[in-house]
Amino acid sequence: MQFKRVLASFLSAAMLCSAMPAALPALAADGESLADQIAAAADGATIQLDGNYTEAVTIPEGKSITLDLNGHTLTSEDTYVIRNSGELTITDSAGGGRIERTAEGDENDGVRGVINEATGVLTVEGGTIDVTTTPKGVAIGIDNMGRIAEISGGDIIAQTPG
Repeated sequence: MQFKRVLASFLSAAMLCSAMPAALPALAADGESLADQIAAAADGATIQLDGNYTEAVTIPEGKSITLDLNGHTLTSEDTYVIRNSGELTITDSAGGGRIERTAEGDENDGVRGVINEATGVLTVEGGTIDVTTTPKGVAIGIDNMGRIAEISGGDIIAQTPG
């Protein structure tokens, strides 16, 4: 009789675990840069922003990451915000999340939201990619040299006022 109770408890726990999501978001720790979180994340991890970030980040070749903007803004002072050489999925579970770059540019070098390198695979499911530059500049929402797997949601805005 005791064996049956132990077996029933074990089977109940196994069923509960199978109903849990496969990958829980790696929530950002205060003070930790997004680049550090990406470097430390396991392949296939989801990184959910816990605030606004100002830094350029790179998804390295061979790494698969889901970036959940979670209603926050990622911006950069560089000529790009995200450089993807791996496999990147952009989502926004809370709504209102943005990848944003506003800068002066010149006609020889564009300002980019996302650079998808030759080895990069990009999926956009949510959020807004918004790039704005001066009249002499070139605004590029997604500079694609790799493969765009799917764009099923979100907005891509590239503006050069004239």
